[in-house]
Amino acid sequence: MEHLIKWPSGSRAVEVMEGFEEQKRVPAVIGAIDGSHIPIKAPRECPENINRKDFHSILLQACCDHEMFFTNCYCGWPGSVHDSRVLRNSDIFDSASNRHDDFFPNNSHLLGDAAYPLQTWIMTPYKDNGHLTEQQKTYNHLHSSTRMVIERAFALLKGRFRRLKYVDIDKVDDIPKIVIVARVLHNVSLCNEDSFLDFMDDQDDDVNGYESILTPNTPAVQKRTEIMEYLTQ
Repeated sequence: MEHLIKWPSGSRAVEVMEGFEEQKRVPAVIGAIDGSHIPIKAPRECPENINRKDFHSILLQACCDHEMFFTNCYCGWPGSVHDSRVLRNSDIFDSASNRHDDFFPNNSHLLGDAAYPLQTWIMTPYKDNGHLTEQQKTYNHLHSSTRMVIERAFALLKGRFRRLKYVDIDKVDDIPKIVIVARVLHNVSLCNEDSFLDFMDDQDDDVNGYESILTPNTPAVQKRTEIMEYLTQ
């Protein structure tokens, strides 16, 4: 896993940022982040713990680059948990807090949906309150179009490894191991340039549909404004 699921650094980080910018002009993107639900059978412990669509699942949080390679993965929390809570307990949050310049060189950032908190290292969309400016709408569109690569990566992962549609085992602690193996093999397949069109599944539904309720900090707000102005000039 450590050889195949790696955070981009050095020349690869530059390549990833350039790859993202070539798509929709969004600058300094080092990855896209999202969560996906892995359906499981009812666990023996806490069987009442279900997500908002009334099925049992565990959460897979993952980041990927512009080519759908997984670059960071974190798995095992119950599906009822908010994405932002999973994020705060993940290694990527720790890295952003303690090794920011190593993981986010040149003021780079991830793209995340509205469930994630706006940070200088995670750019999120503007909340649509019915009064968005044209600039904000354009930013949201380009942000969403660029971030969609992580949804496509999840769709390919589950389309190729269909056991992830429903993991029917009793030992819940073993489920993250199965997911890890699938993610590694996903990257192996991309390295081998295997055709993926036949395996591309429907993209995930937003099961929980949470929005972040955390107040963004001022530097993050300013950074998002600068990116919006750059994209709409």
